[in-house]
Amino acid sequence: MLIAAAIILLSVGFLPGFSLNVPTDSSLPIMLIAVQAMVFAGQFLLLFLLQKSGGPVFLSLLGSVGAVVGVPVAILLQGETAPEGLLLGTLLIAAGIALLNIGKAKQVPDRAA
Repeated sequence: MLIAAAIILLSVGFLPGFSLNVPTDSSLPIMLIAVQAMVFAGQFLLLFLLQKSGGPVFLSLLGSVGAVVGVPVAILLQGETAPEGLLLGTLLIAAGIALLNIGKAKQVPDRAA
């Protein structure tokens, strides 16, 4: 993914009349790039930790949970209307997460015995 982003960035840099120069007259652009790089690297670290601890099935639920969180933000902050089936979709996603966690809880052997 990072290689593809680099290829796209380089190809955009060769477009006529387009420049990728970062203004260096102040330190703000450089600091913003550094913060963005740290956030991006931290996101990947958290993603890999989540995959390690939860497994691939738990990780695949991340997109659905993101949608359930994103819809209320769009409704409250951007004035969007709630889509049909929002409540049903949210309940099904919550049921999937609950069933996944119940299944994991049953697989953990009791170490006290």
